[in-house]
Amino acid sequence: MDERFEKIKPFIKYLIPAVILIIVLVIILSGGKGFGSIEKDMVEACKKYISSNNIKVTGEMYFELDKLGEIDGTELCYKSSGVIVKSENGSLKYTPYLLCDEYKSDISGNKNRIIVLNGDEIVVVNRNEVFNDPLYELKKDADVIMSGKVHDEVGVYTIYYDAYIDDELKERATRKVIRVDVDSTETISGLVNRNIPVITLNGSTDVQIYLGEQYREEGYTAYDYVDGKISRKVKVEPKISQIKTNKVGTYTVVYSVTNSRGNMAIATRNITVLNRNINLNISLEQIKNEEANEVILRINITGSDYSYMNIPFSSSKNYATTYDYKAKTNGKYLFKVYDRYGNVYTKETEVDTIDSIPPSGTCEAKVDSTTSNITVTATDNKGISGYKYILDGSGSDFIKSNEYSGKKAETISVDVKDLSGNVANLKCSIEKIINIENPTEVIACNGDRTEYNNKIKEIVAINGARTRETAVALAKYLSTEIGVKIPYFWAG
Repeated sequence: MDERFEKIKPFIKYLIPAVILIIVLVIILSGGKGFGSIEKDMVEACKKYISSNNIKVTGEMYFELDKLGEIDGTELCYKSSGVIVKSENGSLKYTPYLLCDEYKSDISGNKNRIIVLNGDEIVVVNRNEVFNDPLYELKKDADVIMSGKVHDEVGVYTIYYDAYIDDELKERATRKVIRVDVDSTETISGLVNRNIPVITLNGSTDVQIYLGEQYREEGYTAYDYVDGKISRKVKVEPKISQIKTNKVGTYTVVYSVTNSRGNMAIATRNITVLNRNINLNISLEQIKNEEANEVILRINITGSDYSYMNIPFSSSKNYATTYDYKAKTNGKYLFKVYDRYGNVYTKETEVDTIDSIPPSGTCEAKVDSTTSNITVTATDNKGISGYKYILDGSGSDFIKSNEYSGKKAETISVDVKDLSGNVANLKCSIEKIINIENPTEVIACNGDRTEYNNKIKEIVAINGARTRETAVALAKYLSTEIGVKIPYFWAG
């Protein structure tokens, strides 16, 4: 025995390093993870799934673990996934995502989306870290209403992004923000993070039920690489009993679990309550009333499921099925209609046709010894409906004509009304025509003519009344010194 050992002894020192080298090579060739790695098993399971379902890969395909089943009995993250990419030479390359990474394929998931969140749908922040919402991108024209708040305390918070088209909620996106004491939930793409636990939801993560149906929770499991199975530690918010199945809407249920080292994992399930053939029809129309300077908003509701409505700027219940609301100013007007299940439907309209601009213009009056003749020039964006002539404080009715003849007056103005009922007052410029009964009274046009009248009286006094000399002197004065030819009549 000793002789044989002595013969092989020189080879032992070479055999041991060779064995070690073979083991190292095997580990390296297997990606450093050993035989039977989760990555390898998932690749095989994915290829088997493609083959058994006769799937033709033409580009990028996204797979979630629930399609591949359980691998090696290991409970993986509920978002464990992989991507198959067809290369230019036709071969398939598989990249595993065995984490809670929120990976989304640009090809597979977002063709019909309205709102797509920027960044991750699940965000982990420390207690003292400020959360800056990366917001969203719209794939279609929509109005987005955001709700939800992230507090400073440790916990799980939800931010909702509701996309409305024509006042109807079309899609809701949600982002979960987890605030922790320390950042212990780090993940590395392509590797299983053994620091955080894993939650797997039974059934679909997007559930739809109809009004009045009872939601049945399909359950969940939680696993930790150190603590083992910790499903009993899972917290569910809100509680299943708090989900109101008699009201239309989407509820996001958050399942969270913390392991013995203080690391948290979460999973979410969306439960959408849908209408089931609600018998309710709503119409809203605008009826112009320019004479009253208002717009009638007529809402009409039919259907056996109608309960009541809130008219604009009121929270009181109105049970009428047809209602006329008088809009006095331009702006947006919102009606809220409720069905017998408590669901609310909104109808909004914008009024922009109410005219608040009054007319503008000028007026002139020629006044002789007995009569005032008035002419008005006015314009308006909607048109003129009438004129009211005010002579020495006494007004006429509104008439259609822009010309008017009335008694002799010292003060004259005109109220001009447009088709919407707006009124503007125009002060008239007055031109006095000479009174043939008193030759010394001449026009007081566009200003004070006292100086000129005094000069005329002086000429008459010097040359005598009704003399040729007076007539010549007056004619010379009126035509040359004033510079304006004014008819002057001599009685007799």
